[in-house]
Amino acid sequence: MKGWRDAKLAVETGHTRMADPPTDVWYRPYDFKENIEAAMRQYLDWEVDLVPQVAPRRECEIHRLQTLSVDPHE
Repeated sequence: MKGWRDAKLAVETGHTRMADPPTDVWYRPYDFKENIEAAMRQYLDWEVDLVPQVAPRRECEIHRLQTLSVDPHE
């Protein structure tokens, strides 16, 4: 990008001349007016499913935390 700007070539901003509509937008669960809990669950499912997708990549190092049992009355 720096070289492009240094060459004084035109630079566009925003969503101009896109080949396809943007489909990579993620709405926060509380952006919805209905089914907020379902949207939250969908997001959590996505987060959990991300680990197996990313784990095989050599440049990623994932540490899993152990779940501890804690007695809230202690």
